[in-house]
Amino acid sequence: MLPRSIERLVQRRTQRVRVYFGTQRVTVDLFHGWRRQQLVHGVSRSIDGAGGLDAAVAALGEALRLLRSEAGDLHDCPCEVVLADGWIVYDVVTIDLLRVSQPAASAAVAATLEDVAGAHPGSLAVRWQWQPDGRGVFAMAIPRVTLGKVKGALAAAGLAVKSVTGEFVAIYNAQREALAGRRVVFAVGREAGAQIAVLIDGVIRATRFEFGGAGSVGLSSAAAGVMRARGDDTTAPTEYVLDAIAEDGHAPPDPRWARVRPPTWATGRRGTVAR
Repeated sequence: MLPRSIERLVQRRTQRVRVYFGTQRVTVDLFHGWRRQQLVHGVSRSIDGAGGLDAAVAALGEALRLLRSEAGDLHDCPCEVVLADGWIVYDVVTIDLLRVSQPAASAAVAATLEDVAGAHPGSLAVRWQWQPDGRGVFAMAIPRVTLGKVKGALAAAGLAVKSVTGEFVAIYNAQREALAGRRVVFAVGREAGAQIAVLIDGVIRATRFEFGGAGSVGLSSAAAGVMRARGDDTTAPTEYVLDAIAEDGHAPPDPRWARVRPPTWATGRRGTVAR
């Protein structure tokens, strides 16, 4: 190999980019290192105007240009993407693992999420996994238009997309130790609203997106609605865990909610920030 080729190969193996595609802010981070990778560059860009997909993609493109101007060539650098839950639809679908084939389950899950989202058939990219007891699946759907535009912006910057996941899933995986109770209500709150889930013995049994930032008091009411829809006793012992949402300032916070620290890529706090 030529020395330049060797240098580029080493760079690809020691660097990665993480993109947070929010509803009001986009963040792009560059990490470097062999085993313990460290943040070396971070750019956060506000989404202009009233937001929306095109404005968010434009902010992503600008953040990527700024990162490349600081960090240099990122061609073929692996990229992990986290999409804010405002871009995603989640649902828990009850299916008997022993009675349904994989293709049939995939078709049923896709149809269910299209119905929940009010989307046209085939317009969503759907991913799902069986629940541990085999009685249902936890599913995530992303509009193909959204996914295509995000991937297009990343490809234009030369990045190699390694994974795309929803923010709720990323936070849930990071906060599992805080969700060990018999019954837990877990919420991830951001600018567009909060993704709420009811967990029984560590298994997600119900989920719902609550629009707006009503604070923990409003979340408590929404969580009670999710539990009632399941037929649960809303007065039974329950742990409430919240990954950061701004209070509305007009009412005291609900003290039942234990707060966990949100990741830095969601808050947008950086040493290098583009505004």
